[in-house]
Amino acid sequence: MSDGAGQGTDHGERGRAGRGDRHDQDHPEAIEELGVPALFHTGQTGIGAGVPGGGGIRLKYSNPMLIDDVAVDFPQLRIILAHPSFPWQDEALAVATHKPYVYIDLSG
Repeated sequence: MSDGAGQGTDHGERGRAGRGDRHDQDHPEAIEELGVPALFHTGQTGIGAGVPGGGGIRLKYSNPMLIDDVAVDFPQLRIILAHPSFPWQDEALAVATHKPYVYIDLSG
């Protein structure tokens, strides 16, 4: 989950984040303890687009509402939702306005 650049990052569409099963609890906890932000890629991705089966990419794991569980379980963790979260912009706004340490990155 750590990319070595002073933050943790996760591509949820690859099925590693926000599954509602308190997955990989050591990673968010370690990132929270370090005081660095965790970046979660949200919304539709070009990875696997046009490939049969989407190349195994499951878009449901890119829904930013799944990150709400992470924000609840790790309340001091600074979370960045990468990208505008299309087509789930409303969900991203809901999480970011409800949880004070969840931010939305508007690039891409």
